[in-house]
Amino acid sequence: MTSTVVPDIISAAGFAIATWATLRIDPDVLGRLPKLFLAICTSLYTLVGLSNIIEHAGITPYLDRYEDYLEIIFIPFFLFFVFSVQNEQEIRRRIRAEQETRVINENLETLIAERTAALEASNRELESFCYSVSHDLRAPLRHIDGYGRILLEDLQGRLGEEDKLYLERLRHATLKMESLIDDLLELSRVTRADLNRQKVDLSVMAREITTELDKASPVRDVEWHIGGGMWAQGDPLLLRVALVNLLGNAWKYTSGTAHAIVEFSAVRENDQMTFFIRDNGAGFSMDYSDKLFIPFQRLHREDQFEGTGVGLATVKRIIARHGGRIWAEAAVGHGATFYFTLR
Repeated sequence: MTSTVVPDIISAAGFAIATWATLRIDPDVLGRLPKLFLAICTSLYTLVGLSNIIEHAGITPYLDRYEDYLEIIFIPFFLFFVFSVQNEQEIRRRIRAEQETRVINENLETLIAERTAALEASNRELESFCYSVSHDLRAPLRHIDGYGRILLEDLQGRLGEEDKLYLERLRHATLKMESLIDDLLELSRVTRADLNRQKVDLSVMAREITTELDKASPVRDVEWHIGGGMWAQGDPLLLRVALVNLLGNAWKYTSGTAHAIVEFSAVRENDQMTFFIRDNGAGFSMDYSDKLFIPFQRLHREDQFEGTGVGLATVKRIIARHGGRIWAEAAVGHGATFYFTLR
């Protein structure tokens, strides 16, 4: 027996222990195929160690060629094992990702259901509120305005100028309150209304609106420039509300201009139509442009231009519901331009 027999025994015993440990590994940890081939490889090395022991112990020299065969066979088995482990790890990563995605989707569906239920409840409350506003608040306002008008008519000649002024202010306040209620209801309606998308000719719609504005105030001399062929996909009722507010604002804020000019046109930028309404009216300071589309925020005094400060907020919600955006550019005394896009 040679001196190399002891290392051969230790080596063979080590590989035998490795084979035993491999067979005890949980398949869920390593995978069945990688576990099988790792066990085969360690078993082959165990056999190689046994053949070395037999050879070095002088029992027989014939097992030497089988050792060479085993070493040659080990290489492809080892490579296959490496790739099997990588493939198993990739499969496990995909399974974990799918499980995580499934959990996220389930949670998302639950969250969406909860949000939908909350939104439906909120809409019901809003509808109830709007009904209450429309019926319960309008009636007393009409009574106040009616009684004020009766007093002015019945007490004609017996009221002093100051008393008449008070009654006129009372009636004006009730009319303004009723107008504010109308604007709030309109703002609520455009937020809740279902979109009925279709192809809309904004040019024709704008001409109809400007004709109505001219009829409402024949003494005004406004020069309208309405571009032709401006088509868009959207809800015709909501888009009309938006144009009524935008063109109405241009008409209102040019009331102090000697020769008022209002233009409605569009330009194509990056395969998207950008519509704009430009006027040469009072304009406003861009320092306060962040207040433009906030309800009840006005950039002009009421004694200059009447309004409730809700119109542009309504326009912004309509544009947002159509997947677009709206912004403005202006200068005091040099008019304003409102831009908007639609999708």
